[in-house]
Amino acid sequence: RVVVDPDFDLAAWKDGLRVKSTKARKVSVWELYSACGEGCRTRAEFVKLFQGRASEKSVGNALGEAVDADVLQKTGNGPRTQYNRGPNCPPMP
Repeated sequence: RVVVDPDFDLAAWKDGLRVKSTKARKVSVWELYSACGEGCRTRAEFVKLFQGRASEKSVGNALGEAVDADVLQKTGNGPRTQYNRGPNCPPMP
């Protein structure tokens, strides 16, 4: 015996599957450079900037790559860690 739910929305269910199956996009070092601006930013600020477009892990990985490449410099530890422009960061136009 089958019970049919008259309120079931097949299209919404399919859209939900598509959203769950897509991978979070990787953040590039260039995007971090562009988002940095002239001031310092914390990791949390970068995560918030890319929220909905990339995962927190992707932002963290990109921050590590940017620091390793001297595009950004890291100061402080833990929640007080801030990132600002490094020596390999091109000047703002």
